[in-house]
Amino acid sequence: MSRATVMHYIKYLEEARLVNMIYGKGDEFPKKPARVLLHNSNLMYSFYPRCFDEHDVLETFFCNTLWKDHKVNKHGNLCSFLVDEQVEFKIAEHSTKLKSKAKALYAVNQCDIGDGNQIPLWLFGFLY
Repeated sequence: MSRATVMHYIKYLEEARLVNMIYGKGDEFPKKPARVLLHNSNLMYSFYPRCFDEHDVLETFFCNTLWKDHKVNKHGNLCSFLVDEQVEFKIAEHSTKLKSKAKALYAVNQCDIGDGNQIPLWLFGFLY
């Protein structure tokens, strides 16, 4: 199979809303995506009920909630996203050890109330 065929098959999966292809800033379809995430975190539980990382579920949920109205790009390290090519978000599981004066915003999983640059991850569910 050629690389172009594989990329088109992945694109078909994206059009069927099974996966989201996350590109780096300025990259688009025929290029290789930086990340391929399932479209919905519930799909992870149906495909691999025991073989997934909790952080991957958080990233999938975050990207899925913003995907409808915003452009989400890969930015920097493994858990960092650039939304609308302006705002940097980092996904964190706990609010401990986060830089309070960093220019990035943190989407924190186990957080009830946001503080400073920390936003509870569950609040992004209202955007969907």
